[in-house]
Amino acid sequence: MTGAILHAAENIKGGVGTYLRDLLAMQRESFGDGVVTALLPASQASIVHAPAGVEIVTFDDRGPRWLSTLRLASCMRQLMAQKKPDVVHLHSTFAGAALRPLLRVVGARAKIVYCAHGWAFDRDTSFASRMVAKLLERILSHWCDAIICISRHEMVLAERIGIAADKLLLISNGIPRDNPRVAWNPADVEWPEGKRRVLFVGRFDRQKGTDVLLAALGELQDTTHGYLVGESVLGDGNELVLPPNARATGWLSPNEIEVFYRSADVVVVPSRWEGFGLIAAEAMRAGLPVIASRVGGLVEIVEDGVTGVLVPPGDAAALVAALRDTSDDRLDTMGRAGRQRFLRHFTMERVHRQITELYNSGLRETAGST
Repeated sequence: MTGAILHAAENIKGGVGTYLRDLLAMQRESFGDGVVTALLPASQASIVHAPAGVEIVTFDDRGPRWLSTLRLASCMRQLMAQKKPDVVHLHSTFAGAALRPLLRVVGARAKIVYCAHGWAFDRDTSFASRMVAKLLERILSHWCDAIICISRHEMVLAERIGIAADKLLLISNGIPRDNPRVAWNPADVEWPEGKRRVLFVGRFDRQKGTDVLLAALGELQDTTHGYLVGESVLGDGNELVLPPNARATGWLSPNEIEVFYRSADVVVVPSRWEGFGLIAAEAMRAGLPVIASRVGGLVEIVEDGVTGVLVPPGDAAALVAALRDTSDDRLDTMGRAGRQRFLRHFTMERVHRQITELYNSGLRETAGST
């Protein structure tokens, strides 16, 4: 890989931040110092823990979202003039919507790559919102060179709304092959004796289905204990009330989360919609079975009955049955199978290799046309 790379994102909380953190580190290792730059929101930039040799430029993301998006566009225009990148890689809906038109107006010669990290029109919003999102994505697809789909589910949806197939590239999401180091001894996690150990990691909001998990835990108080790693999201309804057999930890570092993965029996991913579902891949890397909703990219990660159990979204009773009726031996067997499936299909090393091939194909085409 030769030539400068510029990443840009308007919001990196959750899976996008994890994706960028891992990808930037691998690109620095492969391409060296001074090749990779990332334009990120100032309040969230520390999430990526960028290695030395990757330049992080931030924009002021305080205030209304429309205002922070304008600041993002202004910073991008300056960086395009300064860096003259060969590849611009845009992450998520708002960055894609704001920056693809800008790059077209300024006549950028760079290869423009866009990844939605979950289509806005695949969310549980109003019919009108979904229609507008579909129209915008279809129009804006003409203003980039390639669109990365993080799951086959995402690719099918893109084709269904009329995005040209030759713009779409399936690069299923992944995480680094090696497990993070643990921050402390997993035996120090306080799990009640004799109860099944259930772990949830993510935002406490409607999309992630935290309310469904808590309803299930409420029915399983005598047999099950749950840890929830994450926090509530402002503006997403009322604060969740935890049953006696559940504890929330707040946000934790990857090394701290790994402690919980190594001490839990099963990971639950009860999302109502999901473009991919990195938490399921993290659980499988740790050798844990996954009980997940039968939605979106989760269906591609969790092999029902082999590496975990798939249940209908929003169905607390089905989740209760899966947690209650699956034996310890069965969970152990599914966890081992999940680890092997992860190694075959969901490593970031494979993602990095495919993205590099995409970048290089664009650079070769640009070089041949000059």
